[in-house]
Amino acid sequence: MTVYDEVFQKGQKGEITDIETWNREYLGDMKVLIVSFGRSSYTYSTRGALLAFGSLKLNYVMPVTLSTSPYTIGEIKQEPSPPTLHDAVTWCKEKYDDFIENLCGKYIDDEYELAFDALNSLIILRELYNEGWIPDWSDVDQEKYVIFASNYELQKGVRFQENENLYFKSEEIRDKFFEEQFSLLKEASILL
Repeated sequence: MTVYDEVFQKGQKGEITDIETWNREYLGDMKVLIVSFGRSSYTYSTRGALLAFGSLKLNYVMPVTLSTSPYTIGEIKQEPSPPTLHDAVTWCKEKYDDFIENLCGKYIDDEYELAFDALNSLIILRELYNEGWIPDWSDVDQEKYVIFASNYELQKGVRFQENENLYFKSEEIRDKFFEEQFSLLKEASILL
């Protein structure tokens, strides 16, 4: 049978030349495939994973790469990491001449201290996500996509006049912010 492995034997056709039974101590018998690519033979599990150096140890970490039909490996794209508070602070320092950093604060308890810190971080991150966009709260026709809390439950919504701290210029940006900054949103929810 003709097989393909575009990860370890790119562009080559292989042939299954034998099916052997390996006896693995404590685990019993295991069927393996002997596959020839040109002059070299390799051992694969019956699920199609290359076994490391033909050893008797089954390597479950190896991906299934053996196929009965040709395939191509697409480009692997790594999604960018969500912006961090450091990214947002750097962005704000570049965009706002009067940006201020300080270590002041008075809080009624630990929970409120965490919530105030989280809300401050969220507002700075909001600036980065919105790229400095500020809504016109007097424009009743302009949609403002917001995140708020109702009965301590985080909500997403649209506002026209009611001011919210966490506003966004589009639904997509708001939803991305909600997903990427959810842990900070939970910490700040008592203040939203």
